[in-house]
Amino acid sequence: GVATKDERAAVAEYRRSAEAGHAEAQYALGAALEKGAGGLAKDEKEAVAWYRKAAAQKQQAALSALARLK
Repeated sequence: GVATKDERAAVAEYRRSAEAGHAEAQYALGAALEKGAGGLAKDEKEAVAWYRKAAAQKQQAALSALARLK
C-alpha cells in the first residue's frame, strides 16, 4: 500500500537507529522490509540481514522472526 508521511518518517528513523546498532530498531526495520511497510519495497533478504543483527544482540522478536523464516 501507499505509506503515509509519518510511516515513511518512522522507517527512516528505524534505519538511522538500526545503523547505529540499536537492536529494537534493527528488528523494526527488518519487519518493515519483510512486510514492505513504510514505503519500503518488500525485501526478505535484507529483512533477514537486519533480523540477524538484532538477534546477535539477543532481541527476542528477531530471534523468533529468524526461526519463522527458515
